[in-house]
Amino acid sequence: MNLAVSQFANVSPNFYKDSVTFQVTDGWLEIKENALTIVVVGGATDERVYNGTEQVFDDGYAVYWVDNGKANYTLPAGITVELKTVNGVQNQIGAKGTNVGTYKQNFSAADFEVKLADSVKVKVNLEAKQAWMTLIITPAPATVTVGTYSKVEGEDDPTFTATVGGTFGGDTVGYTIGAREAGETAGSYNIPVTGAANQGNYTVTFYPGTLTITAAEVIEEPEPPQASPEVIDEPETPMAKGPTRPTWSLFDLICMIVCAIVAAITGVTYFKKKDDAEEDENAEPVKAKAEGEEEEEDENKRHKSKFLGLIPAVAAIITFILTQDLSGLMVFFDKWSILFAVYVIADGLVAYFTRNKKPEEEEEEQPTATV
Repeated sequence: MNLAVSQFANVSPNFYKDSVTFQVTDGWLEIKENALTIVVVGGATDERVYNGTEQVFDDGYAVYWVDNGKANYTLPAGITVELKTVNGVQNQIGAKGTNVGTYKQNFSAADFEVKLADSVKVKVNLEAKQAWMTLIITPAPATVTVGTYSKVEGEDDPTFTATVGGTFGGDTVGYTIGAREAGETAGSYNIPVTGAANQGNYTVTFYPGTLTITAAEVIEEPEPPQASPEVIDEPETPMAKGPTRPTWSLFDLICMIVCAIVAAITGVTYFKKKDDAEEDENAEPVKAKAEGEEEEEDENKRHKSKFLGLIPAVAAIITFILTQDLSGLMVFFDKWSILFAVYVIADGLVAYFTRNKKPEEEEEEQPTATV
């Protein structure tokens, strides 16, 4: 029949062009079906950070079919590959884990199934290669921070604590706060904190704290007040502004008494001298007339001056009666004391200048005896 393969072609929509081959034997035509190979390939690895919950890596595989000896990850139309469903439950082949570590999950071609559209008539061979997937969970970063503190010189240190950050749920990390850098003067001092860097699900970083000491404020004590003598002002004699308690002056009383005594002595002396003068006149009637008249005139002048000494005394008595109230409080001086002092001085001057000088003159005039 001289037939050749090139004379034949697959035009049926039920077969893919590569799903059938033609063999020509002279006189005979044999059509054979080729199976379609689909491969599920795994071997993928996913790395995630710990987050305190279960993590699943279930998409670590891929599907391709062999197209002329090459991997074609786009399946022909009408063909799909899915995880097998058994009793209404779909297979789960993902790698899963919660804590830090490596989790590997194997699978096989039996975990999958191929679904063909009704119009697709082809035999499919399903295979699995590198049939596993891997989930790696790494530690989460955590921090331990002591922070900053302050105090004033002389005060006790505050209680040092640390703040933990980056942990999940009720997770904890271990640490130790050490003794701070020594010193009590103003400045900054380190507060160390230590612990393991790798603690299970965490990689821990430690941050020391700082204590700042400030200088104490110097408060200058005020100087004690200087004691000053208390000045007590002599109360002034109040003017007539209302009922006040009366006073009298001891000095004024003494001055009045002195004036009265001097006046009394002057009066007694005056009358005594007058009597003596009359007796002398009776005893010596033969004296020279000129001498008698002169002496009588001088004596009369002295006697008249003595009466002037009575004026300060009388004035002192009257002034004392009018200005002093002996029922009141006694004071030593008052505003009338200067006036009473003037009375005493005036009375004394009168008494001095009117004193009797006759005896002295008689002694001087007596003749000396002659032999």
